[in-house]
Amino acid sequence: MSAHIASNVVKKLSRLMPRSLKNYYRRMTRPAILKRLRYSGEALPRLSPVNISADVTEFSGSDDEIKQQIQQAQSKIFADLSPDHRVMIKINLNSAKPYPASTDPAFLCWLVDLLIERGVAKIVVADCSSVLDLPTKRVMNQTGIKALLENRASFIYFDQDEWLRVPIAGAFLKELIVPQSIYEVDRIIYLVNLKSHRFADFSMSMKHAVGLMHPYQRYGLHKQNLQEKAVEISLAVQPDLIIMDARRPFMTGGPNEGEVYPAQRVFIGNDLLSMDLAGYKMLYHIRCETNTLGSFTEDPFQMRQFSHARKMLGGK
Repeated sequence: MSAHIASNVVKKLSRLMPRSLKNYYRRMTRPAILKRLRYSGEALPRLSPVNISADVTEFSGSDDEIKQQIQQAQSKIFADLSPDHRVMIKINLNSAKPYPASTDPAFLCWLVDLLIERGVAKIVVADCSSVLDLPTKRVMNQTGIKALLENRASFIYFDQDEWLRVPIAGAFLKELIVPQSIYEVDRIIYLVNLKSHRFADFSMSMKHAVGLMHPYQRYGLHKQNLQEKAVEISLAVQPDLIIMDARRPFMTGGPNEGEVYPAQRVFIGNDLLSMDLAGYKMLYHIRCETNTLGSFTEDPFQMRQFSHARKMLGGK
């Protein structure tokens, strides 16, 4: 019996189970990382060694035009990367649903090739999928990313990683359990999908960091103060460069389904708050134009993520 047929049989049988048996089955078959919070040591926050700048560069046009513009500006964008650096690209594999729910494999492949052309030989692509979609390795395979990059980059699935405890001074989080591998690279690039998020209002650079949080620790994340907790993850981990893909964002819904808008923008910078403010401004105008404004406010600092980020991360 093939794995696919066996999976369908299990799903059909599970529909016939009483709720108590279903819950027992889920507990027994869930990945080991979701059964217990384990970490192998402690570490200080992994903060960017690069000088942080509030400057955000915006690229616009067709996909090819955006890539051409980035190529022309690459000396400035990647000025801090050297050939001997080991570079981690932290992508968005919340689920295996296609772009913009997850990272665009073609855009990621193009970015990896661009770095290789610049002489960066040690590239690792990494993430940890949502609690409901683990293991990440399966999600990576389903999106086609692993097959595309097999001979160009290596892969780290954080749910298979060792974990470290990082104390932080958050208002809602006092410690983060983060992957050990983030301390084994020289530079971290966030490849972010800009999108609306039905629980967190929006998902940009700060929310992207949830993929660096131990899956067991995520259980209580969405119950309350999600917007504030998403911000506080960046007290433990910060990227060296942020590339925000806003070419076709979810303008409503999210994170895995929503109405797509052809915005055709890419934002690049290294300051979390400045990047998210630029992305929010674009998304706010899109929602105004399409009469989907909802709870979005003209003043971004009336939104909980930004209000809390200003207190926790400083800046504007």
